[in-house]
Amino acid sequence: MFRDRFSCFLLCAKSFFIITLFFLALCVSPVLGIAQNITPYPTVYGISNTVKISKTPTPISRLKVDVQRIVDVHLEAITDDRIIFSDNTGFDDNKRFFIWEPDNNKLFDTNEDGIPGSVRLPDDGKYMVFLFDEADEGIDIDGDKKAYNTIMRFYHFETGQKLNLGIPARSATPPPGESRSIFEYSLKKNFLAFSVSDANDNTSRDEDAPWHVINMLDIVYEIEGTPTPTPTFTPVIVGPPTPTPIPPTPTPIPTIDPGLQSSADINADGSVNQLDLLLFQYFWNK
Repeated sequence: MFRDRFSCFLLCAKSFFIITLFFLALCVSPVLGIAQNITPYPTVYGISNTVKISKTPTPISRLKVDVQRIVDVHLEAITDDRIIFSDNTGFDDNKRFFIWEPDNNKLFDTNEDGIPGSVRLPDDGKYMVFLFDEADEGIDIDGDKKAYNTIMRFYHFETGQKLNLGIPARSATPPPGESRSIFEYSLKKNFLAFSVSDANDNTSRDEDAPWHVINMLDIVYEIEGTPTPTPTFTPVIVGPPTPTPIPPTPTPIPTIDPGLQSSADINADGSVNQLDLLLFQYFWNK
């Protein structure tokens, strides 16, 4: 009886142990989709454990710096070679654009008007794209007999060349506090993209306006000429010199003493030549 109870106890304990192991395997097994989480050990940085900079600058007294003071203008854009400003006086929608060239220390009048804040420049800064409001000045600048649109314009700095690029559309959502839709356009790496008005009228919003994409280099190269590609140097890999082949040394042909030439015509053909020498060597060696 005691042995049966003990055997039963062992069987129950073994079963409980197997069930426990199976349950633990379900809890930690990633195969069954259980999330595996990390245990973070963060290092905390804050104002309580900052390190003070120990650098001590050299004092400079009465430092003189040349500053060019330009008044009555609004900053439009900056390139490596020039700074573009617009007139900041008056109440017209179009303002005159000016160029400041640091190398000349002069402010140049472009004789071009446009909407302030509309200037866009490429990465090389060779030209600018901007908007011009015909209604502001009553000028039909693109020649379509409509003097009330806003025109996308182009101006080349070095040559002063100017072009009309198209009639953009008012396709963008109005900014907060305004009711009139605005123009969508962008210039990057000589690619100009802008929404265009198919109706040639951008006085109102165009919710379904198509887009024009122009490679501005097509215009720049027409003005400046296509640049000559810079020749590239291709290195020539020179290996070890090719050895000059040395021809084999010919086997010397034996000659006959002049005193014996009269009796050396072995084949009796009337002349002593190489054939007689070969016959002589053949019979001599025998």
